[in-house]
Amino acid sequence: MPNAEPAVAITDVAGSDLSNCTVLAEEVQGSLYEGKYSGWTQVFKCEGRPLVVLNDRALKHGKEHTLVSQERVNDHLVIRGVKRGVVLSRLQSSSTGNGLTTVLWRDGDKIVSLRVNDYSDGTYEWVRAVAQSIK
Repeated sequence: MPNAEPAVAITDVAGSDLSNCTVLAEEVQGSLYEGKYSGWTQVFKCEGRPLVVLNDRALKHGKEHTLVSQERVNDHLVIRGVKRGVVLSRLQSSSTGNGLTTVLWRDGDKIVSLRVNDYSDGTYEWVRAVAQSIK
């Protein structure tokens, strides 16, 4: 991608459970408007865990709007010191058996998602803990 900035503040993972992980990739993503992209993605490799993808996406960027229905909120976690409604999900493909665990929350003017390519109980609890470790 061309050199451009994201339109959102990048989630700071310093001091979180992700701070001991290796950053494999990070880049702007999404739509380009007035020289800025609507999002930022970071990919982490944590020892003994599947890859972790952390995504920051602007709620509004140009004519693009990102919406999350309040009805989808199914848990509450303390993230960055604030109790937040989150959408926690675990999905498994019926054809391949592969799965995905995701936690999604709003943080100011952006939506943050944390995804891991595994759906096991242990990964689900770990993803919740990682989200809550973000200061």
